[in-house]
Amino acid sequence: MRENAIGLIRSDLSKDLSGDETGIREVAELAGLHVVELLIIGPDVDVVALRLVEAVHGGNASVVIVPGYEHVDGIDCLIRERLQLVTVAGEQILERSGLGAKLAGIMGPA
Repeated sequence: MRENAIGLIRSDLSKDLSGDETGIREVAELAGLHVVELLIIGPDVDVVALRLVEAVHGGNASVVIVPGYEHVDGIDCLIRERLQLVTVAGEQILERSGLGAKLAGIMGPA
């Protein structure tokens, strides 16, 4: 069974929404992930965090995929407490950190 992922694009940072969406879906496919929701959100960081939390819980996701790190700048620590973060640009995989990662090692996936 494939893990669920949420795609996240900040519209104010994207130069090509369609290209970013395609990139997220391609990375997910290569990683064996299922994109359950693709969020396209404006620049309000508070709204980004709230919408992301709702999508993660609703989609039972364990991974967030973004076009580039700048799309989660300011909320990356929040994401990595419980989730894996993957960037299309540079193909970076940022593992969970902090207490969430420690508990996952003891108790299994969050």
